[in-house]
Amino acid sequence: MLKKEWNIRTGDMIILSGKITSDNLDLNVSWYIGTKVITNGGRYRYWRKGFD
Repeated sequence: MLKKEWNIRTGDMIILSGKITSDNLDLNVSWYIGTKVITNGGRYRYWRKGFD
């Protein structure tokens, strides 16, 4: 599970949780605020040095 957190100008905390489903070296990442999907279909190829 991926997770990103930050404070926006209002002082509210936004927590983004990402789920990775791996297909060989391709990673599909969906980001959520709570249970609401905010971005879906992000696709990354994993390399040893990180994400491209």
